[in-house]
Amino acid sequence: MKYVFCLLVLFGLIFFQFGCCEKKVEVKKKPVKFTKTVKVNDKASYEIYVPETIDISRNYPLVFFLSPTGNPKIYSKAMIEVCKSENCIYASSYNFKNNTSHNDFLPAIKDSIKHILANYPVHEKLIYLAGFSGGGQGAYVISHFMKDKFAGIIVNNGVIHPNINNSESLKYLGIKKVAIIVGNEDKVVTPADLRNDSALLQRSGISVKMFNFNGGHQVAPNDIYLKAVQWILK
Repeated sequence: MKYVFCLLVLFGLIFFQFGCCEKKVEVKKKPVKFTKTVKVNDKASYEIYVPETIDISRNYPLVFFLSPTGNPKIYSKAMIEVCKSENCIYASSYNFKNNTSHNDFLPAIKDSIKHILANYPVHEKLIYLAGFSGGGQGAYVISHFMKDKFAGIIVNNGVIHPNINNSESLKYLGIKKVAIIVGNEDKVVTPADLRNDSALLQRSGISVKMFNFNGGHQVAPNDIYLKAVQWILK
């Protein structure tokens, strides 16, 4: 009996030490990589973000950005949360930048969009171009060379290129909607410049909405892009 009692006490001590007082091991999650860099070929590459919540058996809108400096990451802060919310895919080119001939950037843009269509669940009728400053102007230019390819444009403090600044040329683009984002304090591309663009676009049969924010010549904040994307996707 004494022997049995000792065994029970010993078992209880072991259970207390290794069962009740066992420390939980904290498993650290790896950080999520929101964007992916894709190299199509030696002359074309882009950043892309696909929300993890989308159903890959369906096709979704693509918002393809152009940066005036060739740095696609300037839009990540504004657009990643927007795309999560609105179930759209965000991409941005490494190959477009200001003062570059369309003979150089246009093939890269075409190759990038073709690659995205082949590898991601994108609806080919729901592709939108977007850009800040010269990137916004570039969106108009690319729409001219890729007629009827884009459903609309989001322009952040960028004006229509002088070569297509007329109703005949704008009708030729085949775009249905333009969201114009306006920095109220912009001295480079002024609110008046963008109001003039809005009037010309509307005279050309294109639906336009302006989204103002308190800032200068800069990438607009997340909440403004959210409103612009929600409107253009309607």
